[in-house]
Amino acid sequence: ISSHSGDFIKGLLDSGNSQTKIVHINRDFSDVNHVSLLANQEIADIWKDPILHFSNILDGLFHSKVVICESDSDCRFYQALLNACYGDDGVSDILFVHCGGKQRLKVVVDALRSLDVKTMAVADIDVLNDENVFRQIAESFGIVWDHVEGKWKNINNDTMII
Repeated sequence: ISSHSGDFIKGLLDSGNSQTKIVHINRDFSDVNHVSLLANQEIADIWKDPILHFSNILDGLFHSKVVICESDSDCRFYQALLNACYGDDGVSDILFVHCGGKQRLKVVVDALRSLDVKTMAVADIDVLNDENVFRQIAESFGIVWDHVEGKWKNINNDTMII
């Protein structure tokens, strides 16, 4: 079944059918289609988390870019900031979604990037306090931790960010 409706996809996922697969087709500027598959286990991981389940994360499949923030108020703030700077031109197809905290950023980034959705994340600066959380987020974007660990240590050397 092909759909451009996040609500339809949510209905399929709510049915509990373990054979549901999400395939995302992304056409680039040279009219070449790129196909990505979200595996059943990744769908289950997203769907069992109540905050992710009841958010609009899957609507990201139908936008040019997704910006993931820690909270809904962060989403509204950054979206208003972009609109104030650029108007609706060029930012209307950007979806802002919250994930319920920095610990969940990795899960959402992994899911959307596995479907080749252009994804960005905006976290509060205190994300730098926890090496494990920050490392997981960085690695979910394909960043090699060894390349940034030294910089992270310089920032956190004897400093606690509140």
